[in-house]
Amino acid sequence: MLRVNILLISTVFIFTGCGDSTSVHNQGKDCVSCHSSFDSGVTIFNSLNASDRNATDTANGYKVRLVLDDGNTISYVKGRGDGNLYWKGDEGTINDFTVEILDENGKIVNKSRENSHNVGRLRCNSCHTQDGLNNAPGRVVSYDYNQLLSNIIAK
Repeated sequence: MLRVNILLISTVFIFTGCGDSTSVHNQGKDCVSCHSSFDSGVTIFNSLNASDRNATDTANGYKVRLVLDDGNTISYVKGRGDGNLYWKGDEGTINDFTVEILDENGKIVNKSRENSHNVGRLRCNSCHTQDGLNNAPGRVVSYDYNQLLSNIIAK
């Protein structure tokens, strides 16, 4: 019986990893640094200043779409871990693009400035960090933070 229990515990550990569940998977970290098969990856958060590996502040059910300067679009798929999405494709087709965040009904809830990103900006979480790097305002979020700032300033 002891041998069966040890085998069962070992099997559970192998399949679950070191405490890593499907809801927690390096949220906010640069996806491409580990997943070299991805061309792009991102975590959608509920807060601009969410910390790395913070699965409690992720936004589930959202989608990411890139609108390329030629009008074509690229849609990301759900990744492992709440709020994580990724894309595998042909980077050679990308020049400038606009990023759109869509809710579960397909409504655009947040977007970048038009054509403000390029092929060198596909590693979303490398700039969209807790404090923001390279002029990024912080995390990619599930709401229009520009509109929120406008409302705050207007008051």
